[in-house]
Amino acid sequence: MEQLTPRIAVHVAHINVGVLQSDQGATLVDCCADVPAAVGAAGIARVAMTHYHRDQAVGLADAVASGAELHVPATERGLFDGVEAHWADEKRRWHLYDDHPFPPVMAESVTVGAGIQDGDTFDWCGMAVTALHTPGHTNGSMSYLVQDGDTRVAFVGDVMYDGGRLWDIYSLQKGEDGLTDYHGFLGARHELAASLNRLRDAQPDIIVPSHGDIIRDPADAISRLLERLDACYDQYAAVAALRFYFPRLFTQFEGREDHMPIREGIDP
Repeated sequence: MEQLTPRIAVHVAHINVGVLQSDQGATLVDCCADVPAAVGAAGIARVAMTHYHRDQAVGLADAVASGAELHVPATERGLFDGVEAHWADEKRRWHLYDDHPFPPVMAESVTVGAGIQDGDTFDWCGMAVTALHTPGHTNGSMSYLVQDGDTRVAFVGDVMYDGGRLWDIYSLQKGEDGLTDYHGFLGARHELAASLNRLRDAQPDIIVPSHGDIIRDPADAISRLLERLDACYDQYAAVAALRFYFPRLFTQFEGREDHMPIREGIDP
């Protein structure tokens, strides 16, 4: 357990789990199986999830069964309490060329206490918690800003990784401008960039990503990630086969000597 403030800690396991400590029990941000032993006799009163992926939810069913109230992003609620219906849908299992949500959905449903919307707030034993919708890694991803005294800590899930990096790039595969996800390399980059700017505007002192080291210079890490997103897409666009099929998507790069010429295409 790494203590960030007198009442905010991070339980470091296969993911970083936020722990808001109090005598009334802990509020967790995301979950892992060995947290109950770490929080002690007070137990877990609430779990607030950043997004639906399985690696965030190890031990979640046990925590809920023991009495913890589960809060999840409202737009992803069905991926927590309607999991059986999700997997019973054949389009979730075959020909997943254009698949949102992505496959790592839990295997069994859990009872949800509340769906969290952008801007929702709650107080946990004197700590003010505010939810921010920060899509990119998933469409419904939620970050949580927690104020303890003079320190503001942001738990951001997989919106970013330490050092101005991403945990994975595949999650940003998303169709845009009428194309399908199959053609959507970095298609969610605009949503992610907007989310990163929202986080920067919130001015957290510390960012806790789900994976990697705790980020203690958030503004610098966010700026570097935004620059790298642009650079990554620029390098992709320089040689993308879609320049041949959908030149309208690359007009911003016309005249660039370091890019392949954009063929005059057949689409309007």
